[in-house]
Amino acid sequence: MGRMSSKEEPLSMAKRVANDGEDSPGVEAAQIANFEAETAFLKSRVAAQEIDNKYNTLKLEEAERNASTIRSVDLHHRIYDFDTLVEETSVRAATQSIGIWARQGGEDITIRINSNGGVVEDGLALFDYIRGLAAKDKNGNFTTSKKDMKSGIFIITAVYGIAASMAAVLLQAGNKRVATPHSFMMVHDIKTQTRGNLGQVQDDLKAAEKWNNILQKILLERSSMTSRKFKELVSRKDFYIDPTEAVKLGLVDEVGYV
Repeated sequence: MGRMSSKEEPLSMAKRVANDGEDSPGVEAAQIANFEAETAFLKSRVAAQEIDNKYNTLKLEEAERNASTIRSVDLHHRIYDFDTLVEETSVRAATQSIGIWARQGGEDITIRINSNGGVVEDGLALFDYIRGLAAKDKNGNFTTSKKDMKSGIFIITAVYGIAASMAAVLLQAGNKRVATPHSFMMVHDIKTQTRGNLGQVQDDLKAAEKWNNILQKILLERSSMTSRKFKELVSRKDFYIDPTEAVKLGLVDEVGYV
């Protein structure tokens, strides 16, 4: 008879011990030991399968990110389509593509946004990255005018579909901001998922208030709204803005296509 495979050994051993008879000395201890060995073996098989599944899942996610990046980039026209949530992976992909174009110099860069927002920290990282590359005047200050541009790359941000929450803030990063005729913006106060003891909740709320002030400052930078007016519009609700309203409020420069 051929040797049993390793997959069969723990179970077969346990069966043999069980058949030796209940009155044999040490049979109970041997049964327990062998059943424990069988359990450990099966657990190791399950763990190995879980590792394989996690590896395959990670590879699939990586492939999907790479495919998304390729779809998002129009190399010839230097157009980047940001059409996903604002989070670490999407921000990394955007900075890589935009950064390459900026190092090449030359023509404008266009970022088309269709996003429901996302993580504030990641969004601000991308905002600062874009502003760092954007056109500057002779004094090194951010400029909205091409004729005053002395350094950097002229960057156009445009909303297609919707620029909501953090995405509305990203829209403000461009030297020129455009809204397509049937697009919308949505702004609101920052939302939190605070948990923990009273001290932790209080600390989180203080941090959220700071984030909220930063986002509000960015949105009001070129806006015709006062801080008081803005707070009235967004207090305890989502405030949706059509393209015409967005121009009147100074949140975009024009309605059109890019």
